[in-house]
Amino acid sequence: MYAPLLALLLSQAPAQAAPPPPGETTSTLAFAVEGVKGAKGQLVIAVYGSKVAWLDLARAAKVLRLKATPGTMWAVLEGLPTGPCAVSVFHDENGNGKLDMGWFPLPGPTEGTGASNGATGKLGPPGWDDARIDCRAGETVVRVKLAY
Repeated sequence: MYAPLLALLLSQAPAQAAPPPPGETTSTLAFAVEGVKGAKGQLVIAVYGSKVAWLDLARAAKVLRLKATPGTMWAVLEGLPTGPCAVSVFHDENGNGKLDMGWFPLPGPTEGTGASNGATGKLGPPGWDDARIDCRAGETVVRVKLAY
């Protein structure tokens, strides 16, 4: 009776991090991603630890991929280092693992995107300084609203 529920929970379990070195504290980020428009594809949540790595998915400190479900999605990432970080989220509707862009009439993403602090860009992506949050020891809740 509980097997389908257990399978669903295990399929959406957060990525497990290696234990921190002795004496080092870690943070946990709990995400509420609002405004997911459909069930196609996956939600990609990326946590960045520096301005240099910001929005380069290959350089993200942690990446979590979840099957998309409409509405608000919740997720948790544990074992993150404390300190400044920023979060970006995109709805990878076609499942190709990257944020797709359109170029006409203006350049911009063709899939839903969002960032911590509600950061948005004026003529491009949101900046690190606008999206920067403090990953404190313990748990921090991060709300991200997707814009399509």
